[in-house]
Amino acid sequence: MKRRSDRIEFLHSDGSTHEGLLDLSATGMALFQKQSRVPGSTLTIQLENLTLTALVIYSQEKVGGYKIGLQFSGLKHAEQATLEGLVEKFSRGTTLHMALDAHRS
Repeated sequence: MKRRSDRIEFLHSDGSTHEGLLDLSATGMALFQKQSRVPGSTLTIQLENLTLTALVIYSQEKVGGYKIGLQFSGLKHAEQATLEGLVEKFSRGTTLHMALDAHRS
């Protein structure tokens, strides 16, 4: 499947497995988490000053945790523009603050 937008990856240079953001694009993100997430479930993500709803696409077991693939949904035009600005900041190495809330689906 072809990506709908470019993604920017964050790589831990020391090979460590910290929970957090692995990659980010205008359409989704990947996280490293200690806990698995159920594909098809939704999460609410607070990324800086932006609240996003995301569908869990996959949860892949890795050493020390899980890589979780998410697809954003329901973005309004202004939210999309804000997200694209955050992707640009992330691409320049700016650390983005993030919090998660899980929902049942």
